[in-house]
Amino acid sequence: MRKKEHPMGKDHFISFMAYVTTDQVFFRKLYPEQTADARFPYRGSGTIFAYCNRHGLFACRTPRVQRKSAVRLV
Repeated sequence: MRKKEHPMGKDHFISFMAYVTTDQVFFRKLYPEQTADARFPYRGSGTIFAYCNRHGLFACRTPRVQRKSAVRLV
């Protein structure tokens, strides 16, 4: 069962979320009336940042995904 999502309030909300890789930045502005979620395309390892108006900036590294090696044609 999925947890019910609640909209953020004007007194406590996530202002933005960003996904930063070595060569790209994906940014999503959030508003108090929304739920605190964002979707980004996965572009390899990087860092996700979220800014809360009460608690400040949070950062979380994305996991590394082991890619299958390329197939060599002989």
